[in-house]
Amino acid sequence: MSRTGPGKGAITAARRAPAVLLTQPDNVAQRRRMIVAAVNVHLSKEIPLSVEVAGERIEGPVEVRTLAFADYSAITSPADPQRFALQQWRVMATGGIVSMLLRPSSVNWIEVELRRPGRE
Repeated sequence: MSRTGPGKGAITAARRAPAVLLTQPDNVAQRRRMIVAAVNVHLSKEIPLSVEVAGERIEGPVEVRTLAFADYSAITSPADPQRFALQQWRVMATGGIVSMLLRPSSVNWIEVELRRPGRE
């Protein structure tokens, strides 16, 4: 599956992993940050995701925040406020592309820093 978003970005994902691009402005002229939101709706399978942006290089490390819980009907309560705590982790971009496995039943926010090739 390939999706195009702001800045002619493209996401390549395995089946059933919809993703949305959100761009945030950055003060550095040739760099910008982009947040990719990706969802794995499968209840028991990890799904691979690769993010590549046309005309840009993704610089590593990439920050990932994941919210995952196997029971869709579960709710949190004041007695257990950390039940759905975000997990934070990092993955390195390789060759301008970042690849990872999305946990089953998860929502993921992937923050990447972009740089145009050939410009410092």
